[in-house]
Amino acid sequence: MPNINLLPWREELRQQRQTLFLRLSLLVVLCAGLLVLAYGLMINHQIDHQSARNRVIQLGIENLNRDIQEVQTLQTQREKLLDWVQIIQNLQADRGNMVHIVNNLAQASIDSLYLTQVSKIGNEIQITGKAKNNREISSLMRHLARSTSFDDPVLTDVNSSQNKQGFSRFTLLVNLAPNSFTEKTP
Repeated sequence: MPNINLLPWREELRQQRQTLFLRLSLLVVLCAGLLVLAYGLMINHQIDHQSARNRVIQLGIENLNRDIQEVQTLQTQREKLLDWVQIIQNLQADRGNMVHIVNNLAQASIDSLYLTQVSKIGNEIQITGKAKNNREISSLMRHLARSTSFDDPVLTDVNSSQNKQGFSRFTLLVNLAPNSFTEKTP
């Protein structure tokens, strides 16, 4: 029987398989490295994209905050203007009332009674004047009490004058009657 030695052939085949295995292993490692690198690049791209979107959203928020601030300043200006309009409307409505008050005071005064100062604070009118005697002051108070425009005349102060003219100085408080001035405003 012939003797055949198959060992070198097996050794060559094993070396070929080992080199093929090493090449395939290197190829798999390379592919895995490329996949990891591609995945990392994709993740970085998505992070950059999301960061850009976040910046756009942040800019939008800042613009909206500026708009909100402008709206708030405009609302405060509007409230101030509405307050001014209300004050002007009240003054406009009260303008005719002052004429009515002065007219009633002129009708109530007599020849020897002089009004030196008339001031209005809220619904109260303070009248300061001079009169020859106390009877004229009483007459003024009765006339104001009968008037539909005034309520509760109260004499707060009467001083006799030191000069030779003989006038007494007086201070009178009178309240405006509620709903006494019904003027129609346009």
